[in-house]
Amino acid sequence: MILGDDVVDEDAEIVMILTDSYFSFNPNAGLNDDGSLKEGWAITKDRYDNLSDDDKEMFSPLAFIFSMNERDDQGKMPYYIEADEDIAEIYLYDPQNNDIGYSLEAGPGNEMEGYQAIPESIGDSWEEMSQHIGQSNDNTLAQFMVTEITTDIPTMKKYIDKMSKAKKAETITFGAEDLEYKFALIAKYPNLNLDVFDIPSDLDKIEKKHITLVGGKALKPYKGDLKDAKTILKDLPDPPQPSFGEEGVAFREGNDGEIRETFFASVANQEDFQDYADMVCDALGIPNPEPDRFFHMSVANNHGGNSFKSVGDISEADLEGYRAEGDGEIMTFGKIEYGWSTDPEDIPNEDSNFQKMERQVKNQIRSDLWEGKTSGHRGVITDYDDTGEEYEIDYGYTGHEFSGINSAEGTAFHAPDDAYAFSYNDGFKDGQTKSTYHPRPNATEKDVFREAFRNKNRAESFEAEDDVFYLVTFEVKDGEREYFHRSIYPADAKDMSDKELIAEEWAEEDPEDYDYKGFHWVYGEILVRVDSKKSMDSKVKKMFNDYGLYAESFGAEHENRPRDSKGRKVPKTGVSKWGNDYWPYGVTYQEWKYKHPASVRVFAEGHGVDIKNLTPEQKDWLKFRYMEDVDSKTSLKALVDEFGLSTKVSF
Repeated sequence: MILGDDVVDEDAEIVMILTDSYFSFNPNAGLNDDGSLKEGWAITKDRYDNLSDDDKEMFSPLAFIFSMNERDDQGKMPYYIEADEDIAEIYLYDPQNNDIGYSLEAGPGNEMEGYQAIPESIGDSWEEMSQHIGQSNDNTLAQFMVTEITTDIPTMKKYIDKMSKAKKAETITFGAEDLEYKFALIAKYPNLNLDVFDIPSDLDKIEKKHITLVGGKALKPYKGDLKDAKTILKDLPDPPQPSFGEEGVAFREGNDGEIRETFFASVANQEDFQDYADMVCDALGIPNPEPDRFFHMSVANNHGGNSFKSVGDISEADLEGYRAEGDGEIMTFGKIEYGWSTDPEDIPNEDSNFQKMERQVKNQIRSDLWEGKTSGHRGVITDYDDTGEEYEIDYGYTGHEFSGINSAEGTAFHAPDDAYAFSYNDGFKDGQTKSTYHPRPNATEKDVFREAFRNKNRAESFEAEDDVFYLVTFEVKDGEREYFHRSIYPADAKDMSDKELIAEEWAEEDPEDYDYKGFHWVYGEILVRVDSKKSMDSKVKKMFNDYGLYAESFGAEHENRPRDSKGRKVPKTGVSKWGNDYWPYGVTYQEWKYKHPASVRVFAEGHGVDIKNLTPEQKDWLKFRYMEDVDSKTSLKALVDEFGLSTKVSF
């Protein structure tokens, strides 16, 4: 081991792991659902040395670089990394957003999914090894020795520079080599094998294999803002790997009578590409001008494979044909089945109109839910087309089946939006100021909320229910303005109806007099609307004043929770971050990372404490308070006292 204490980082943002082995894979086999190689294998250096020079070109040193919150070329994204010179523990989301974890230790005996063992009886050639992996049912994983674990970035860059000429290696770079901006913003896939597609015999393959992230026409208004795009793109993570779905052929006839015919494959993991495009635009300092793009790869066309002669406006309509009606499910903390229709003679036969109406209906349903119409509803949306002609959309939906979890997570574009809107004050405010109820977080907020809502409701696992409390978010109307506040109530609130909650806890008068909305469960949080602060009794007013905007969800804390070998409290059930010790209570690092900073920030804003400019020492001090299960407000107050920070409102 060549590392010193100065490069050990127990909460690493990026880590590199080197081994004594080499790996290769069949590029035509693709990836498993978890992002691992379908036909990948690893061999020792001794076997590598026996290969021919040509076969050596097919192998690369087995090395791994994991960077926090960045998806690699296999679609895996680390959300927690802990590393020192002896061990690296990495927790990731696979391309399907399922949790996976790797634990690699310095020395022999390490394994990883996607890297199979090659028996000694198999010959020392790439062809024989590839044939064995493709035909054998033996999925024994190769064992390899970890020779170095480092979080030192200069060390990583030296290694990457050294290996930059390796052929067919895993993509282990600090920048996106296959991300390009010229006229459009595209993700390139030069090694993709087009033979996996059922290409019509009269069309020619397009050798420039790419997926357009943002079209050139859409980017044209921002051309002046993209002068430094090339430099910025170099520092971004590589594009996600596509999983392909339905295939289709798009036909277009130009004004000059030219017929363009393009065979294309739709991208199945649309959300991964939308998130990536949002992130890239955010890094470039522009809004994404195509927030609902249909991602696809043009595979072949009738113009000799010339990519510039492909159909340029391929959409989902080229798969399904144009429709003047739609139906489906909105998975938003439960399930809603919906449908809509309109007169096709009232609107031009264009896919953009179908997509527009689909969005209108979904946004209207979300608005209806916010108004308390959760038991099903029918309605009419009236709008105008580009020529000013009026048209109507008839829509309806079934009762909202609340599940208590964001069941859209990982399967629909609106999942993080719903989490944001249902759970975060700023989301409500944004929604109320727009023409339609559709607050949309930026790329960073979207990531935070997606990860935050992966955590189960801690209150569900508490046996001592009397010790469990719920955060109550409620809206207060004052004249023409509306405010959104939070307060804390005991567990028995969950057994009360919304009217009972208002009548018994917040108002002495008839609750029918108040304009309120039903409550929604969001991981143990209740959302309730009351007409005004005046309708509260004195006890609730005090809670409103004491906690209001600054409250957080919390439950019973158990100080007898065991600790691991390093003295840290072990995680709750279901989180195997620090080994095999489980405990059903307490706070884990990822809970701190995604929940604690947000609630501390809300407290800090209320008390006028500047936490945006904390020193690293102060940030670490705050982190360890929460790792010891200290609540947000107490942690912030202790931080102020410890470092003598100034406040505008005393605690």
